[in-house]
Amino acid sequence: IHELQKEMTNNNVDYALILSSYKTNPDRPSAKQIIDAIKEYDNLGVIAGFSIDNHTDEDFQNYRKWIKYGLVKGLKIYSGFEHYYPYDARYQKIYDTCVEFGIPAMFHTG
Repeated sequence: IHELQKEMTNNNVDYALILSSYKTNPDRPSAKQIIDAIKEYDNLGVIAGFSIDNHTDEDFQNYRKWIKYGLVKGLKIYSGFEHYYPYDARYQKIYDTCVEFGIPAMFHTG
């Protein structure tokens, strides 16, 4: 995070969004891990990645809570990467949440 802040300052970037992945591993922190890592910075936000295959209903409920408290600024789906169409009914809750809270939906198309 320190290096990111340094690069942002050097390049006159006022605000940055960090995107979480469709899965969590040592190289891909979860949305919660990113939220915890940036909590002291008011110039960083999170776009939380959502995966049909890798996220539970509990994960989704946490996303809604974090959106409500302003910790997550948008949601990203991985339809192209996971080989689901964006109109798959399982994504509807993502779209409904984005509309409800007025946040953007992002699409990873491959």
